[in-house]
Amino acid sequence: MKRAEPQASEGGLAAAPCPAHLFDERGRPKLGVFRGTPVTAAVERWASWLGRLFRQKRWQYTAVAGKDLVAAAAVAHLGYVGLAFVLVWDRRNRRWFESEALTPLALGIRADGPPGESRFTYRGEQGELTMRSSGGERMVQAQFKGNFPSGVEVVQFDWVLPGSAFEPLTCVSELSGGGINVTHKAAGLPVGGVVRLGTEVVTLERGTHVAMLDWSRGFPPRRTAWNWAMAAGRAIGGTPLGLNLCVGYNDAVETENVVWLDGQLHRLGPVRFSIPEGESAAPWTITSAAGDVDLTFEPETGRSADENFILVQSRYRQRIGTFTGRILGPRGVPIDLDGLPGVTEDHRALW
Repeated sequence: MKRAEPQASEGGLAAAPCPAHLFDERGRPKLGVFRGTPVTAAVERWASWLGRLFRQKRWQYTAVAGKDLVAAAAVAHLGYVGLAFVLVWDRRNRRWFESEALTPLALGIRADGPPGESRFTYRGEQGELTMRSSGGERMVQAQFKGNFPSGVEVVQFDWVLPGSAFEPLTCVSELSGGGINVTHKAAGLPVGGVVRLGTEVVTLERGTHVAMLDWSRGFPPRRTAWNWAMAAGRAIGGTPLGLNLCVGYNDAVETENVVWLDGQLHRLGPVRFSIPEGESAAPWTITSAAGDVDLTFEPETGRSADENFILVQSRYRQRIGTFTGRILGPRGVPIDLDGLPGVTEDHRALW
């Protein structure tokens, strides 16, 4: 474990420009909440070789959201186990498509590179999934089989997230209970491409759909728990907006809570989640003591699991739905939301 290198702050809740390199040659992290994309994120320098082998967790999640559809794909390398999935929520026709692959020792999983030059892939029995970033552009391609509704046998994604002036979030954080993590996120990115549900094709057009991204890599404590929310679309009045809120992870000192307005990142304070018990379809609420977040999340559908692989255990509830309420933006200006599409998660892990 390496001692952190302190970083200069712009004061208040401002996010400083992202350093090119998040860890120095001795493995010391540059802790902080930044705007922009690093050249390197060599978090493995922080740990011993044994820690790198099994303690390191890395994943990428990419989603698209619009009025009629929410779709997502993810690849995760968790050391002892690997995970890949695709899902689609057809909001217009109320159809749910989901296919997941779990692999021992992350066989068939590749998870390499810093956020701006990364490659996450799965190749296996369920199909293929590739998420790649290079030169400011991101690409997602997937072909998964599964037990889908409406006689659909295969779900396919072919998305491009072009380079833009969008300010992503990069957060380097020491974790409660010990550990270190780097997360790189964005919500409200431009996207184009298609979602194929068998022979049915849904075209993702700029202005009707936006993308959300979560790239994370680190060495979390053996027991970890978090609540998370991400959403994107337009606020009342038409302002392009993205949102990322989290509690329990990356918040030992600062938080990864931010709102994007027209692609510009603005930080928010700590939040708390109020979540109904079990599989209830009741609303979630997300609020802050400072009063800058006051949201209600209405679940529409989702996925849950209680997985036990002895060395790795995971219990989670992931929901897709809409956010309504108010956020205070720069200088306390109120931003009202009504039916903003997004996702939430309540997760407990032993890993």
